[in-house]
This record gives sequence, structure tokens and C-alpha cells, in this order.
Amino acid sequence: MRITHGSAVRPKRGERECGDAIVVRADGERTLLAVVDALGHGPVAAEIAALACAHLRTISLDGEILAMIQGLHFALKGSRGAAAMLCRIEGTRISACGVGNVEVRAQGTSLSSVLSPGILGVAVRKFQTFAGEVGPGTRLVLFSDGISQHFALADVRTVGAKEASESILSRHGRDHDDAAVLVADVED
Repeated sequence: MRITHGSAVRPKRGERECGDAIVVRADGERTLLAVVDALGHGPVAAEIAALACAHLRTISLDGEILAMIQGLHFALKGSRGAAAMLCRIEGTRISACGVGNVEVRAQGTSLSSVLSPGILGVAVRKFQTFAGEVGPGTRLVLFSDGISQHFALADVRTVGAKEASESILSRHGRDHDDAAVLVADVED
């Protein structure tokens, strides 16, 4: 299977730097999808997002999702922190963990997300992971709270991942916050 993706990110209206970020990495049959939402906005939030992305770009994709999110939590210690959704796909299996105000939605599969309350780098009471199966035709959408939850995946089902992410950001992005959306399609 192959995963194609598209993403769209923008800072809060009036800001030049963004504290929301996207990371997509593939290593053989393993793929990491991540959306990071650093607390606040502006230059400090952008620095925290960059730190989180640098960490996620260097971790092994061999490990379990719990170890990945705990490693990110440790990497952000001493900062004001971030929310993040991490999804690891290997073959037809997806495992995920989200901390804070980030979400994942799925079309073409049943994936019941459970978010972990807390702030990465500051305090997380208990990391909660969830898992499911993906296959050709599955679409995943990961997004920060800068995107309104009031969108339907069916509205962008007939367009590619990049166009879908741009449409979601354009139509459902909140001007009062940084925003990030990642659309990933599982193909044959």
C-alpha cells in the first residue's frame, strides 16, 4: 500500500509565524503522520513547533506509538508545551495517540479516537492510545483546533489530498488561531 498526502498550515490572522506544524515520514512499510499545535501563537509557538518537528523527524518508526508520544513529551519539557496527534501506519494497521486539542477523523474505516488530556512537555495524566485497520480507500484527516470541527469528510471525498486539505483550511480555518490540517489517503 501507498500513502499520498496533502497538508495546509497558516498562522493566526495578523501573525507571520505559525505554531501549528505537520510531519509526514515514511520508512519502508511504516508511515508517521503528525499534527503539532504548540500552545499560543507567534514566534515562541513557532519555535516549540519546530522543536517538536525536529524530534519527530529523527525518531525510529520501529517503536510503538506510546513510546513515540512519550519521547515527544520528554523532548518538549521546559517549553510551554504543545498538543499533538501522532498516527503510525504499518501495513494495514494504524495506531495513534493524541494529546490535547487535536483530532483525527477517518473515512473508509472505523477508527474511534480517544484523546489524552494534558499538554505535551508540561503534564499528561495518562497517555491513551487507539488502533484500527486501514486499506485502500481509507482517508485520514488530522487537524488542530484552528480548524472548526464542523466539516464533513464527504464534502472533500472526490478531490485529492492536497486540494482537500486546502479546502478544509479555507472553509473551516479559524482566523483567531493558528491552523493545520493533514489529509492522507491509503491507496493500493
